[in-house]
Parts: sequence; structure tokens; C-alpha cells
Amino acid sequence: MTHTSGIIDFDLYGNVTIGDPSETLSFFLENYLSNAGIYYDTFNFNGYAPGTHYEYSNFGSALNGYLVETLLGDEFKEYADENLLSPLTMDRSSWFLSGLNVENLAIGYDYSGGQYQPNLHYGHPAYPGLSLRSNAYELAQFVIMLLNHGNYFGNAILEPATIDSMTTLQMNQQYTGLGLYRNTIYCQTGSKIIWGHSGCGTLGYAAELQFCPDENIGVVYMSNSSNYNDNILNRLFDYAAMIVYADLANQISDSSFYANWKTAPDANGYFLDVALDEEFTNFVSGFQNYDAGADTNLHIAGLNSNTEYFYRLRAYNEYDTGAYSNTVSLTTLLGTGFINKLNTSIKVWSTDKTVFIELPQNTGLETNAALYSLTGQLLGRTVLTDGINSIRMDIRKQPIIIKINAGNKSYCKKVMVW
Repeated sequence: MTHTSGIIDFDLYGNVTIGDPSETLSFFLENYLSNAGIYYDTFNFNGYAPGTHYEYSNFGSALNGYLVETLLGDEFKEYADENLLSPLTMDRSSWFLSGLNVENLAIGYDYSGGQYQPNLHYGHPAYPGLSLRSNAYELAQFVIMLLNHGNYFGNAILEPATIDSMTTLQMNQQYTGLGLYRNTIYCQTGSKIIWGHSGCGTLGYAAELQFCPDENIGVVYMSNSSNYNDNILNRLFDYAAMIVYADLANQISDSSFYANWKTAPDANGYFLDVALDEEFTNFVSGFQNYDAGADTNLHIAGLNSNTEYFYRLRAYNEYDTGAYSNTVSLTTLLGTGFINKLNTSIKVWSTDKTVFIELPQNTGLETNAALYSLTGQLLGRTVLTDGINSIRMDIRKQPIIIKINAGNKSYCKKVMVW
């Protein structure tokens, strides 16, 4: 994992195959590392004692996969699929071409003779260190897991201590962790310390998987060219550091709410949009590109009751304006204009998940009740009779709004259902 084993990739391309390899991982490594093997050569080793000299080795990484097979009795591919790719929902990622729809694979190109030359799809028996095929979306899920200390949407993929080891410099190395590398990049707002790994760089492909733990952001980019471009990586981190996440609204009333959002690392402030439609074509007056400053919440007032609203944000700084955030929707509460239009001797209370409504005798009117959540969702409706009415509510503890209608008059009450 630290690339100090003494194993080197002598004649790396000598065992490259067109299509998937026919040799197994164990067969290749036994014949590469054993002095009786058909691929053995003294140049397979650099001559340094293990743990004393750094030299990057794909075959050394593949040896870790072989250790999994030896210790657990499973093929590395099967173990990695079950314990890594599947829990991360990386369903379109595979170590072998046979696990993919080849028609969906990008063709890798190398520049030669003044033009780009296409490559065939290749394989190698040392596949754990060489040939995972994936896409930017699914590799981003791997980055999310790393940023969340080994957790992916409540599923523990790796232990937090494992992530700490991966992002801790090893063997007095300046850049090397366990399977990851530390680097400094220079973005518009200054330098960032990132961890990650590049991929391939030969045979027509190049990829970068990098993340910044300090700012909780990451970047994946992939190319069907062998050339890396640091400027692309830096600009993508500029973009990632301006992404703002809109949180759910709170303190919702019949005429206002608080919009909330998380900070973007490189933001100086935020533009807020509030609209009556999800396409943001009908803006609330004054809330198109409203400059909310550097705060992470804003009180939006003067709204209509029982109305659905939508909001989104963009971060800005002295260099750029970021992309739109996710959209949050909410519904304001039923209006207070209903209150006190009906006989106020009506009594409403709740206990043990049951709402009680007591009507005065001899109202002479057909009366019904509608029950709403604070977001305006209809929870139930019932016809009332004179005297005490009970309504069972199989819901979690929450406040609800009860609207009682009698003729053309209404009464509104908020109660807590336990």
C-alpha cells in the first residue's frame, strides 16, 4: 500500500491482453514473484529491502488483491464487488469487460503521427492494480464515502480508522498515504490540500479522483486521452468549492418561513431565488437573485397562507458565481383569517394520539373538520356531531392544524398530537 515492497512493474505491458485476461491473478503473481516462475526476472525487484525505498508498483497493489484471495478464499473480484462496488451502488463499474456493456465504453486515444489513434479495450491478469472500469458518477460515490469517513448513506463501507490511515503520510514520505496521495493545488481563492489518486495515463485514458477533507468537497474527472491536465483539476475544485446545498425550511407560519443552506467553502455570499413554481418563472417580488450576504439563513415574510413556495441559491465570490443549488419546496400554514369566525365555545384538545373536538349543542349546522400538517398536507377529514367527537391519529408526535367548517364559517386551531 505504501509502494515500498521492492516489487516493480518490469515489462508491465508484456502481459497486456486484448479483452479480458485468460490468466488468473494468482497464476500471474506466482509466476512473476517466484524465482521458478515463467515471468520471473531479477528486474522484477528494485534491490531495496521492503519498507526502505519508494517506487510505485501496480503489481505490488495487485498483490494486496491476491492476499484477499489467500486469506478469505474468495476471488478478489467477487469480494470487492460484494463489499465495495455493490454497497456503493457502482452497478456499472467492473474489473472485467465481461461485466460491462462494451458498447457503452469510451474508446481510448493516443496521439501519434500527428493524429489521435484509437486503442482496443485491454486487460491484464494483475487487474486489482490496473483495470477497474467505471464512470465519473459512480467514482464520485466512492469519494462521498471517503469524505464521510467510510460511511455511505448510513452504510458503513470502511472503518473511520481506515480512512484516517489512508490520509496519513506513511514511511516518512512527503506525499504518500495508504493507496492515496497528498497534493497541494492552487485555485482562484488560494491553495487547497487534496488527497486522491490518478488513473491510467496510458493506452488512451486518464482519470483523477481527488478530494479535500478540510472543505468536504471532491472531484472526479475522466478522459479518453492519456494526457492529464492540472488546470482542469484546479478549475473543477473552484467549481466544487462554490456548490451550495439548500437545507429544509423551518419556522414555517401562515405568512413566512426561514430559508436555510449550508456554507460553500469559497463563497463570499449567496444569491437567493424564491418562486411560486419549481421552474422559477414566477418569482416572489424582490426574490430573484436576492443578495442574502454571507449568512446561511434568511427570513422570508409577507407570503400567502396555504401556498407552495420554492427556493434555491447560488454562491458568489470576487471571481465567479456558482451553480444553482438543489431546490427546496414548502407550503405555508393555513391562514389565521379563519380564527374566531365560528362560535369560540368550540373546544379542541388531544391526548394519546387522539384529537377531541367538542361542539356546542344545537348548532343546527352541518359541521366537518379537516386536519392538516404544518406544511399543509391533508391528514384526514371527518363529519362532526354535537358534543364530543374523537379522531384517532396514527402519526408521529407533531403539531397539526384543525380547520372546522360550519356553513360559511370556519374555526382554526393548532394542537400537538402525542
